[in-house]
Amino acid sequence: KTLNELFRVYINSDPVKAIEYAQQALELATEIDDKKGMAASYNNLGIAYKTHGALDNALEYYMKSLQIYESIENKEGIATSKNNIGNIHSFKKNFEQAMKYLEESHLLFTELNDTVKIIGSMNNLGNLHSELQLYEEALKYYTDAFELSQKIGKVFADPLNNIGNLYFKQGDYEKAAGFY
Repeated sequence: KTLNELFRVYINSDPVKAIEYAQQALELATEIDDKKGMAASYNNLGIAYKTHGALDNALEYYMKSLQIYESIENKEGIATSKNNIGNIHSFKKNFEQAMKYLEESHLLFTELNDTVKIIGSMNNLGNLHSELQLYEEALKYYTDAFELSQKIGKVFADPLNNIGNLYFKQGDYEKAAGFY
């Protein structure tokens, strides 16, 4: 757990060191048969490779993470892995798979009543719908995400920024500026 936390500390400032920590965490978790630690380590390696644009490698690690989380029936881990897998498919323009994984992730976060992650998953679904030029659906996801963030008293800027991006794509620069 400490090695995976060190990964998070270093991922933005020293990615090479961060990957080393994640690999050490994976080795130790494997050695002591800590399935949750193994899944977290694979997830972190996926994050590292996604950050560096190695999407196929990221997808491979996220899938390994998902398999382990499913084997131990860890719903939060399953939801997080599916969210990450959905985002990779979206980046790769594999929209059908992206939709499948993002919707499944959103349903699990909703079952878990994890409001912060529900907001993130709605934002991701909005991004996907925007990419598909399904602007009304995208706007609904972004609006719902923002309203939920207000409801819990923890306002997130991403949904507002994405609404601005949506209006910008449609050429309504005045509305876009208001949301930015």
